[in-house]
Amino acid sequence: MEMNPDYTEAKTFENLPEGDYRFQVDKGVAGESKNTGTKLVAWDLRVIEHEKLNGASLTHRTFLTGAASGFLKSFLKTMTPDYEEGPFDTQTYAGKILCGRVAHEDYQGKTYAKLKQVWSADSKEENDIPF
Repeated sequence: MEMNPDYTEAKTFENLPEGDYRFQVDKGVAGESKNTGTKLVAWDLRVIEHEKLNGASLTHRTFLTGAASGFLKSFLKTMTPDYEEGPFDTQTYAGKILCGRVAHEDYQGKTYAKLKQVWSADSKEENDIPF
């Protein structure tokens, strides 16, 4: 059967360029690391208020256990400063705004855009909350 796709509105899946962005959280989805089975949340972030890249997306993964869980705590505190630790509902973060720095990392021969630092969207200057 012959098909005739219309790609006029198709998204490209290129890495977000390195730099600082304002993001809106679209959603957080529970999952597991393919390599280790560690429980994680995959956060779908969307670039906002950017002249050329408005609407571009980035997935940021935060782990629920181990040393890397500190990144999750920092990520959540950036959007809700009163969060200390314990249970949270990913749905309450949908629509929240944060700022972040994206850098490129090479992993197994491929280059990926990674969120390396975050700070409150309300702050005038970035804080040192690295990933």
